[in-house]
Amino acid sequence: KALHLAKKDGSNPWVGYPITVSTANTTRNFIMTPNSGPLNTFGWYTGIDVGDNASADAIVDPNGTFCPGDKPVRVLIKNNGNNVINNVKINWELNGVPQAQINWTTPIPYNNGTPGSNEVIVTLTPSLYFGTTPHLIKVWTSLPNGVVDPIAADDTLGPVSIRAALFGEYKVGGTGFDFPTLVDAVNAVRSAGMCGPVTFLMRAGTYTGQVNIQNIPGSSPVNRL
Repeated sequence: KALHLAKKDGSNPWVGYPITVSTANTTRNFIMTPNSGPLNTFGWYTGIDVGDNASADAIVDPNGTFCPGDKPVRVLIKNNGNNVINNVKINWELNGVPQAQINWTTPIPYNNGTPGSNEVIVTLTPSLYFGTTPHLIKVWTSLPNGVVDPIAADDTLGPVSIRAALFGEYKVGGTGFDFPTLVDAVNAVRSAGMCGPVTFLMRAGTYTGQVNIQNIPGSSPVNRL
């Protein structure tokens, strides 16, 4: 159900690899770490099938290119263990400030082979204003079924930087401006996308660096940069 690779160095305790870098082929009966590269460090390795293993996996809302405004913040929580998680604590921070803990008591099934069978979406807050200044969101799970999670490496997500798409005019090239350099401005619009026409008002001066303004999310013949 939830095979992981675990490693032990000397007298240190066994440490399980998170599910993102440890998976099992149940047909050929082997465990592998497809994303972590070769196992080229010394130590003992074994397979473990653990229970009570939860993780904060992804921010699912808001996501992609979206306009400024109030949005709910929702996170995907996974059961990476071999038993049902009947309750788990969900903790989160907004811009480094701890927020109210959520006590989730709806059972989260273990993975039965059907995609999504071991997942739930949890609302962290029903409404948060997103503008063009990024929010940093960090989420982590704790005490699944009231016990310490045996694989702490997959508990935490983030901090994840989320901002609304750009639109309107932005000043570039000085202290107190929207962006100190043109590279910063273009990186921001490429990352967040466009929610309308965007104009960068450049302060006179010399700018260095290379920028690419092709294939910006949300750009169109109407939404021009």
